[in-house]
Amino acid sequence: MPERELFVETVCEKMVIGDDEIDITLSCLPSSEELCKNQTLLCAHLTFAQRTIHVGNYTKTRVFFHHKPFPLEINTIGDLLMVRRKQARFTHKQLTAKTGIRLHWIRRFEFDRCLPPQPEWDLLRKFLKLPPKPILTFTQLEKPLHRPKTIGERLRKRRLELKLCLAEAAPRMGVSIPTLGLWELGKAFPKHCYHTQIAASLGCDLFS
Repeated sequence: MPERELFVETVCEKMVIGDDEIDITLSCLPSSEELCKNQTLLCAHLTFAQRTIHVGNYTKTRVFFHHKPFPLEINTIGDLLMVRRKQARFTHKQLTAKTGIRLHWIRRFEFDRCLPPQPEWDLLRKFLKLPPKPILTFTQLEKPLHRPKTIGERLRKRRLELKLCLAEAAPRMGVSIPTLGLWELGKAFPKHCYHTQIAASLGCDLFS
């Protein structure tokens, strides 16, 4: 490891790391102004000929584009943040516009990839009902093991209680059969516009 650090310090003059890109300035090559025509042609045979290398990473991890099931039990800061955001009826983009926090970081907070710093937490508290610090200090009552843990499980349990198959329940909710199947499997979360229709078709509100 020390040899690698020494190599990086010797070869790289400056390294600027951003959210989606990295700029590396090499110390072993002259600047573009100092390169004459012959030197440019000679360096063209190398793997790289420019003194500054720009590396962009615009492909985000796919997990942040997946839907996180709505948590019925708040076990993490990410669960608390997601519940409070949905209670305030904010989308990720709306919360980004109001707080100024980048969309990518809000997703990371909700997926528990990192803990929100105090300055960002204070910005979120202006629009969401959150504790003063990103620390869970409350305890939850122990619930029976047979009780469904997700909205999808509760949805399926209620559908079976009414003795409805997917083909019968889906038209009542105004969605397709595959969509209802994804809801019950926890692969997707019902949008807010469907909540009233789901409650009317099942005879109970699963989201309260």
